[in-house]
Amino acid sequence: SKRAQVVKVILPDGSAGGTTELSNLLGHANKDIFENIYAFGLTELQDFKTLNSEAVKGRIYSAGTGIGAISLSEVQKNLETEAGNFFKERGSKPEINALFSEIKSIDLMLREIEKDVQNFDNLHKELEQISKEIANVEHERNQIRIKSDHTTNLITVWDDWRKIREAEERLQKIPKIESFPENGIEMLERNIEKIDELNETISEKNEGLEKIKIHKSVIKIDEKLIGNKDKIIELQKGQDKYTSATKDLPTVKENLKRDKEGLKGSLHEIGPDWDEEKLSKFDISIPTKETVRRKHNTLEEAKEKNRDTEKEVQGIEQNIKNIEEEIEKVNKHLKTQSLQQIDEKKLEQQRKSLRLLRIKYPNLKEKEADMRNLEEKEEIFTILKPHRAEPLPKLPPWPALMLIAAGIVSLILSIFENNWVIGISILAILSISAAFYIILSRKKFPTTTPEGFEDKEAEDLIKRSRDLSERRNKLESSLQKIKSEILSNAQICEFEDIPDPQLIENKDSELRAASENLLKLNELKKQQETLDQKLGKLSEEANTVKKKLGALRKEEEKAQKEWENWLTEKGLDLELTPEGTIDIFATIKTCIEKKKSIEETKARLNSIQQSIEKYETKISSVLEDCNRKNEEINVIVELEKITEDLNQAIEDSKTLEQLDRDEENLKLELRNLEIKLEERQRTVSELLSQGFAESETEFRENARNWEERNKLMDGILQGEQNIKRISGDGKTYFDFINELEETSPEDLKEKELQLKERLEEIENNLSVLREKRGGIAKEIEQIERREEGSSLRMEKTVKLQKLKKKSEEWSILTLARTIMGKAIEKYEQERQPGVIKEAQSFFSKMTLKRYSRIFAPLDEAKIYVEDKDGRRKDIQNLSRGTAEQLYLSLRFGFIREFSKRAESLPIVFDDILVNFDPERCRAACGAIKELTKTNQILYFTCHPESVNLLAEIIPDSKIIDIKM
Repeated sequence: SKRAQVVKVILPDGSAGGTTELSNLLGHANKDIFENIYAFGLTELQDFKTLNSEAVKGRIYSAGTGIGAISLSEVQKNLETEAGNFFKERGSKPEINALFSEIKSIDLMLREIEKDVQNFDNLHKELEQISKEIANVEHERNQIRIKSDHTTNLITVWDDWRKIREAEERLQKIPKIESFPENGIEMLERNIEKIDELNETISEKNEGLEKIKIHKSVIKIDEKLIGNKDKIIELQKGQDKYTSATKDLPTVKENLKRDKEGLKGSLHEIGPDWDEEKLSKFDISIPTKETVRRKHNTLEEAKEKNRDTEKEVQGIEQNIKNIEEEIEKVNKHLKTQSLQQIDEKKLEQQRKSLRLLRIKYPNLKEKEADMRNLEEKEEIFTILKPHRAEPLPKLPPWPALMLIAAGIVSLILSIFENNWVIGISILAILSISAAFYIILSRKKFPTTTPEGFEDKEAEDLIKRSRDLSERRNKLESSLQKIKSEILSNAQICEFEDIPDPQLIENKDSELRAASENLLKLNELKKQQETLDQKLGKLSEEANTVKKKLGALRKEEEKAQKEWENWLTEKGLDLELTPEGTIDIFATIKTCIEKKKSIEETKARLNSIQQSIEKYETKISSVLEDCNRKNEEINVIVELEKITEDLNQAIEDSKTLEQLDRDEENLKLELRNLEIKLEERQRTVSELLSQGFAESETEFRENARNWEERNKLMDGILQGEQNIKRISGDGKTYFDFINELEETSPEDLKEKELQLKERLEEIENNLSVLREKRGGIAKEIEQIERREEGSSLRMEKTVKLQKLKKKSEEWSILTLARTIMGKAIEKYEQERQPGVIKEAQSFFSKMTLKRYSRIFAPLDEAKIYVEDKDGRRKDIQNLSRGTAEQLYLSLRFGFIREFSKRAESLPIVFDDILVNFDPERCRAACGAIKELTKTNQILYFTCHPESVNLLAEIIPDSKIIDIKM
């Protein structure tokens, strides 16, 4: 209900708030954020899409920039939408596009207004002359149209006029009648039809009276049977009972005999010395049965305990056997692992040295490259030294081009890696070197003696040569030191000389395999200790259970002895079990019930015999009263016969009564029919009189004349009304009639055709004149529009000002969007959001520092990671376990960052560690422990090893076992 959804928040100052205050307290966390970040299971952990919802993605950077619930991507989108509302390429609806179109239209109109207007007065005179000519033609057209319409009206009513004349001629030939009944023929035929029906019905009723009299004379009734009707009906009701009793009598006798024999056999089953007297004395009460059940339960419990204890002993012995087999397997593995002789301390030292080799090897290559560059520069300065007297050879230009090309390539690569500052620096350095090289290649040196050098240039060259020499010495010293350190670490890793990267990677794989073997060896030793402890506990448990089994067997023997004593006391066989005794109770109860049934059968047999004798006495008495008594009778046959005769007598009596009623009803109906017949005959006589006729034939003739005369008069009246509707009433009507009398249809149609042809000719002339007038008026209108020029120019000025304002607003939005894009790009490169920084810390711990950095571009829905060597990887390039660690770290980072700005929300995990190997699982539990400092955590799992690990790492955690 609506009322149930109302949220009320009591604030610290005592005031009340609602949903808005609650959202502020929770940091604007909605359903998507809670379900995808704070509450998730294994399915969500394996799917990065749950972190890609709009609510979560929009707040990853917002949380880091401190703008709360605002999404930077939404801001960018809004800026783009607002700018699009002002202007779009090839658009028409945006405001700037629409203003351009309107200004263009105004310019077109202004050019049309500036045309020549010299013919303005001539056009007005020509327009006035054509208007007068059109008025004269229209007047002539109206006159001809009136004549044409009048002729058309005469043609239209000609048929009505002809029908009126024909109807008047016909009326002269039909005899006149003062009046005639309405619907007279219909009424006459209906009454004659009713008179025929009444005569036929009267005849049928008389025949029915004769049939009833004949039927009554045939019926004869037995009055004695009618007098004994109640007794016969009573015998009928008892017939089924009598029949059932005669059938049941032999069955009941047989049942009585069988029950007696059955009772005797059941008593023999209990015991050979059992009879009805002993049966009646034996106690089968509920307390006795309960005693037997208690003793049965005692015995069964003792046996059940013995069986359970024996199974427990067998289970413990089997467990001991299984553990001994496991110990044997572990010992075999230990022997195998021990043969490898893994030195843990040496292994750790080699791994440490190998890591240093990986770090220092790139530095060595960089120093060697620097050394090669210095050697190349020294060669150049050697050429330029002033002690040379021979001419300096001309240097080729391709090295300069190579330097510039290398700078451009570096810039392109740095842009792809979002590090364009370094690219520009490299390009600048290489470009300066190329320029310096070109200057040297073009400089003309003297070809005679050292004195030909200018002093300043010579000193500069000598100074630069000396600097290069010093740099070379320092670089050689640094290079020797790095080589010494690398060689020292290489020897620890059992390399004779400085290895190449491939050998380092091979050695790393070898050391990883050795570490895994060492972990397996330690795990096997731990398993061995655990199994030895379990074996000792099981041996002690086996001894305890065996002692318990001996005590239980003694209890079972005692319970069996007590049961045998009870059987002796009750006089029952000692071989009986409690279940068998319960069965004997049932047999005894059955015998008692059989004895009772025998007594009931005897009573029922006496009742059946008495019922049969009583029924036969009653039927003999009825037969005697009806004079149908015989020496020997069959009760059922006689009853059926007398019943059949009684039913016939009753039926005849009812039939006679019904015939009397039918006879009276027929006589009454005959009297009513004769009255109706007289009424119909009087009605026919009156109808003939009203129609001025003495017979039916004359009446029908008068009806036809009356109907035809009325139709002709109605036709004349209708024709006159049609003519008056067109011609009008009064004098105009009579003029119209006179005109019809003086003409013919052929003359009228010829006149109508002539008028229509003339009218069509006039209409064509009018159309030409009107078209000409319209053209002149349009030319005048275009000239008069010159007055709109000033208003159009003012409107154009207003629109230009508006265009300028809208363009400035569009420029601001476009510039803001561009600046924001640059800021986002710089933000991504220099400052990752707090969510990513927090997640980076968790991810580094979970992966045991294999990965050092997480990178999240603002305008992409992707997450990248960097390993400790600086290599960047997408999520698709990670293993499933590492990807799950990354997803878990991102959620932890969001939780930690979100908690800085809002109340800490509870976290719900559902078995998220099941796919982690032991090393990753322990690292993830350590991260969970970090979260317990700021948030309450609920972890659901069905794996005991997860419970034990969490309890070990988080000692103050609470474990609740929920049974489903």
